[in-house]
Amino acid sequence: MKRVIIPLVVVIALAIGAFAGFRYAGHRYGHAVTDTIASYELLHASETFTTLRDLRAGDTNAVFESLEGELDSSVLALRGILDDYPTVEHAKNYTNLLVRIADYRLTHPYHSDITNMDASVTEILAQIKKAK
Repeated sequence: MKRVIIPLVVVIALAIGAFAGFRYAGHRYGHAVTDTIASYELLHASETFTTLRDLRAGDTNAVFESLEGELDSSVLALRGILDDYPTVEHAKNYTNLLVRIADYRLTHPYHSDITNMDASVTEILAQIKKAK
């Protein structure tokens, strides 16, 4: 089972990173909004399908693993957005969400098998908490 989870988490992390990159590159370089929406819907449908399938199969551990991995990817993407676009509209909302995620991770620690990702997420959340 663990052999399936690790590649799944990696694929989801890469997909989320790709989505975030395409979305902000599209805004910056004027790419078609339609492509961004289609990419988002494809990613969202895939994640929803996988989560529902695992829940119906009673594999809640896979669901937790998947959602925690998605959360890690979101932390990396949000921090990247804030670093690249510090004056982005609603930046305070991004920061507040990262603070809430840091609090959540203090209560519910999570570590994947991707050491570099774990280290990056831990560092980002520590920095956010310290700055707040």
